[in-house]
Amino acid sequence: ITVEGRRLRLSGTRRDHCRVGKASFLMTQINYGPFESVLELAPGFNLSMTKAAYLNGFLRLDIPGVPPLPRDVPHSSVGREGSVRPWVPNTDAYTTDSGLVIKVELAGVRSDTIEIICEANRLQISGTRPDDCQLAKLVKEINYGPYKTVMELPSNYDLNRAKAAYLNGFLRIDIPEGPSAPSLRRRAVQPVEVDTNEVALDYVAMNNRALPGIHVLNTGYGDLG
Repeated sequence: ITVEGRRLRLSGTRRDHCRVGKASFLMTQINYGPFESVLELAPGFNLSMTKAAYLNGFLRLDIPGVPPLPRDVPHSSVGREGSVRPWVPNTDAYTTDSGLVIKVELAGVRSDTIEIICEANRLQISGTRPDDCQLAKLVKEINYGPYKTVMELPSNYDLNRAKAAYLNGFLRIDIPEGPSAPSLRRRAVQPVEVDTNEVALDYVAMNNRALPGIHVLNTGYGDLG
């Protein structure tokens, strides 16, 4: 994070630890590598007093000073959680020697609020990302409110043995290869929150760290939609 006059620059590199070995990607939506964002702030902000905090994949900067809002930005507390249609989080899916890995970009949520449902060969990931700030926004690029993604998986992966972990805004689901017993029951996978001292979710998986199993939500065949 660097400051030059009224210009604020955020830059760094997001490393992809899974792009090693024999991983074969089926879906790639998450951005990796170097990143940069430059903001030109209006007079009235004191950039020298900027404070920063990072939690669950979100970086927050607090800059003292409140200049007048532009005329085209309404001064009201209109939330972004009232949208009826869920947004779809970025997802990567790739195969390894041991099975299928699904990684979902979900910054700003708690692991116990992520719902992972397995039914037959369908995997549904859903929840809500809350927006605790209801002030008028000068820039709005982050999705808040309900999210959902549904994937149809090949029959040669066993969802009954799926495991999940959450760290630094990323959800990782490991699904081992092998015949999956036919089942119409809905099951839930409860993600574990990995200790923040870990390097990455991929490190956790490669070193066979203990991850939680799955439990039965109900025995009825329901609609994932």
